[in-house]
Parts: sequence; structure tokens; C-alpha cells
Amino acid sequence: MTKGVREELIARGWGRHSCILIDDSIIEWLTPILPESVQELCVDGNLLIISLYDCAVINPCFVSEPWVNVLVAKKIDGLNKQFQNGRNERRLHFSVTKDGLDEAFEVNASSIIQFERNKLLELDRHVDYQVGDDSSFSLKYWLAERFRRDVWPDAFNRSIKSAEKRLKKFYERRNEHLSGVYLKLDSWEENPEGQKYEVCGMVVIEDKMLRPLRRAVKQAQPDLVNASNDDIDNVIRNEFKVALGDTVNWTEDRTLSIGIALDLKTESQVTLSHQREFRRLNPYTLSDQSPDAPMPAEMESNL
Repeated sequence: MTKGVREELIARGWGRHSCILIDDSIIEWLTPILPESVQELCVDGNLLIISLYDCAVINPCFVSEPWVNVLVAKKIDGLNKQFQNGRNERRLHFSVTKDGLDEAFEVNASSIIQFERNKLLELDRHVDYQVGDDSSFSLKYWLAERFRRDVWPDAFNRSIKSAEKRLKKFYERRNEHLSGVYLKLDSWEENPEGQKYEVCGMVVIEDKMLRPLRRAVKQAQPDLVNASNDDIDNVIRNEFKVALGDTVNWTEDRTLSIGIALDLKTESQVTLSHQREFRRLNPYTLSDQSPDAPMPAEMESNL
């Protein structure tokens, strides 16, 4: 019996990031069990995208794996770079391929739901909608960051509040190439008021975007046309340093030509060790350090 359940789920093609097109039948079934904040997303043309990992999706036992975690994806006119690749914890823009063409979708804090997994025996996957590798990675990363995001000390948030506008301008200026900026504090405890944190930093560039970024810097500053790569990289490092201003003290590092522990790396150069020591700084959430958005479905008992 249980073997038949697993085979049926596999035969229906269910797995992580399988898509269900929302139509009248889905609306009639799903809307009554959704919170009001999510019901407005349950409309024709939007998608349900499974976020649960593959083995759990096709598990033969509905007692040990009763729920399927899902994202309600809203169809949008186009992608906004600021909401791509996990830059924003509240919203994510990504592409889904339909009949060989990319369509833009958004998930947000209200999109995270779950329903009883045995319902997958009745529903149909929409085979025309495919989530590609890049979008798949973005969805997994964004959802994981929703509940593993590190919290900065309140004293640090207050100390860099005056730099918020400058940090946003830095992000906007380098938006096409920037993956994120990361800081390591000398202490993750609360500092006495007026005592600055000492920091190390990383400016992380999207893979395959470092060369275009260097080219963009040279085009914007003709006097740097013959500058070395390190000199160009120092321009980027210094922009971030200036954005933070005197809100922090930088750890000295004479191995870097800029003289402080502020490195520039591509995404592929960021290791697990870096991720353990550094935290991602998002200037767009500095004004809201106590978000009340719902937790991912993985952390909710039920709807």
C-alpha cells in the first residue's frame, strides 16, 4: 500500500519546485484554508511552487510527513534586480520558464504556506512551468534565510543608523554586479553606548560579474583606464568604507593594499568558514530589525 503511494507521487512528477497553476478549482479548494493575508495571492495565473525537499515530497507515509510546504508565487510584469538573488528578505523576484520563455514571478513573506501532502494524489503538476537551476537556488536560499538570518546587536544597528542612506546608495550604484556585503564584528554582544564595533568586511560580487564591474568603474572614471585590477577593486572597497563612514572601526590588514580588513570576493570564493564568521548586512532592513512577517511553513505546525 505505502509503496503504491510513493510510486503514484513519483508518477505524477512531484518534487521540489514542481509547479501548480492556480485556476478556479484550486481557488475553490485552497482559499478557505488560507489566512486572509494570503487569499489575495490565490488568483488565476499565479503558481503554487513546492518548497519541500524531494524525498519528503514523495515519502510514502503521510503520518511521518503530513505536510507539503509551498510558496504562492505572484505573476509580475518584470524582474527588479533589487529583489533578486536573496537581496531582500521580504521579497524575491525570479523567473519560471513556460514553453521556453521566461516569465517573472514574486514570492514574499505572505507566500509561505503548507497543506496536507496527501492532496498531491489529487492535484496535477503543470508540466509547462519549469523552475530553472538559478531560480531554484534563489528560492532555496531565500527561504532558508527567512529563518536562519542572524540578528545584529541592537547597539550595532543604532551605531550605523546614520549610514543607512549612504549604504542604500552604494547598493543602488553597484546593483547590477553586487551579491552582498558581509561584516564580522569583534563582538556579537551589546556594546556600551558610544563604543564603536571593530569590523572586518567582504564585498561580494556575483559570479561572472567582476570583469564587467571593473569595466564599468573604468568607463565611469577615465583616469583609471590603465589602472590595475587591484586599484579598481580598491575603488569598490573604498566606496563601501565611505558608506559606513565613521560608524565603525576597521581592523587593520597590511596584506591588503587598502590597509584594512575589507576584501573583495566573488560568490564562488566565499567559503563555509566565511559564512560562519560573517553576517550579511542589508541596508534595506535596518529600519525594521523586529520583523513580524510569518515564519516559513517548515516552522509552523499548521495553517
